Amino acid sequence: MAGNRKNNGCRLTIFFGLLLVASAQALSDEQRSLTTLQPVVDQASAAVVRISVANQLSSGVVISDDGLILTVAHGFAYPDRTTTVHVPGSSADTSLSVKAEIVLKDSETDVVVLKIPRPEHGLTVMPIGPPVARHQQLIALGYPARTTSLPAAVPRFGTVVAGDDRLIRSTCRLTAGDSGGPVVDTAGRLVGLNQRIGTAHDANLHLTVATCRKALTKLPKPIPLPESPSVEPPVLGPPGPLPGMLGSLVRLTDVGGIQHEPSVKILGTLIAEDVVATKLSELRGRRQVVCRTANREAIEADLVWYDQTDDLAILRLKSKTTVEFTRPEATDVRPQAGDLVMSTAGPTLGMIGRSRFDEPAARAQLGCTIDAADGSLVVTQVFPKSAAADAGLQVHDVLKLLGDRPLAALNDVAQALRNTQPGDILAITFERSGHQLHASGQLTHSADTLLERSEFLDGHAGTLSHRRSGFRDVIQHDLPVNPAECGSPLFSSDGTLIGINIACRSREAVLAIPIERVLKLAQLLPHSAGEPGK
Repeated sequence: MAGNRKNNGCRLTIFFGLLLVASAQALSDEQRSLTTLQPVVDQASAAVVRISVANQLSSGVVISDDGLILTVAHGFAYPDRTTTVHVPGSSADTSLSVKAEIVLKDSETDVVVLKIPRPEHGLTVMPIGPPVARHQQLIALGYPARTTSLPAAVPRFGTVVAGDDRLIRSTCRLTAGDSGGPVVDTAGRLVGLNQRIGTAHDANLHLTVATCRKALTKLPKPIPLPESPSVEPPVLGPPGPLPGMLGSLVRLTDVGGIQHEPSVKILGTLIAEDVVATKLSELRGRRQVVCRTANREAIEADLVWYDQTDDLAILRLKSKTTVEFTRPEATDVRPQAGDLVMSTAGPTLGMIGRSRFDEPAARAQLGCTIDAADGSLVVTQVFPKSAAADAGLQVHDVLKLLGDRPLAALNDVAQALRNTQPGDILAITFERSGHQLHASGQLTHSADTLLERSEFLDGHAGTLSHRRSGFRDVIQHDLPVNPAECGSPLFSSDGTLIGINIACRSREAVLAIPIERVLKLAQLLPHSAGEPGK
């Protein structure tokens, strides 16, 4: 036991050493902003646990080396059910799940204190910070419920909007499963607990440490909270969009939009003087568009390459642009959780929450019922707001092709949809009254997933991208990028182009494709074995 306490003391000493170094670097070089809070995020994440009660998921934070955990009370609607706590480790061998005892449940403050057995490898304890001020920068951490196999808590960056002695309101985007997780200052000290979300994206509420202390006074035996040294938290500020960053953004419109009001407006990213990357499904089957650059050029472009798995399209301009833009470079340096990011929308900083992971696939729906008769597939019903309705299918139409796959049996339909995702645009060939017709429709999500609370948060999630699943090796960040802004560039806080925003995945998560993969797809770099589909 003494050995474990000594080990935990070393962990705290190392943690504060990292904080002091990070703070000193920020204060000693005013001309350069910090580009990462990775050491702070890594250490803070080690003190964040996932809590499960009757299939209800929430988060919590370790506040003592003998196993006391703070969380919120509204995650304990079933106090008679078993409470399981997942404690992260440095590897799969050191992480574990244990049963927890409820030491205190205080409905007045919405605070719960849990007790778990101390694991052999010890616990990382989160130190307590001072009260926060308006506009102060914060990091919220938690385990989003929509992902059940997270190796570590996911950080979200933001600032204090308002607050009082009981609650803090911040721009740190929370979601289902985050409740009870910590919100920390940029020195990694606990300043509150995630409590709930509102309708607006800046309506993220956290209980203050003062509220937690009030609850702890109701315990039979006082708990000494781990105080932290007096460390001035780094204040992070990006330089704002640079000319090259602004030049990287292009607006895509229909070809007719040069003289007329365009009917499609999406964004893209310049990756060469005559090459643009954008989100494939937002092209809606168009093979020609007009690219409008920051210096008001209007240049026609053709679709020359695409990868449906990544929902990424490569366009080639018919003439080279003269705009100044940030030239992408392939690098072996991979973005990490805690790195700071920017967009062209303004000087707002965001944070990478997860790096280089696969977003799970979803099941796509065609949206019609089909009868198989005499080797033909006949449409018998078309559901509204479906790919079938989008393509204009009618009852009695005979399906011939989905994409490039011929259809002769019902299994052919399943096989044609096998490698697609909701949101993909699917070409449909069919016969009507003896005439062969061609159309396309946007595949939809299964109806039962549209009621999933961890996905849509009872209407608080906002508008999400239609195509938001099935991506490989992507980056997740928390910048305010809406679905119409996908295809736009993602920059590190020093102005380096690191990715292309590809999907607004959920309230707290935007997905981006790493720039080196975009360059390979655009054939600006040598391909590795196995070329992407086109």
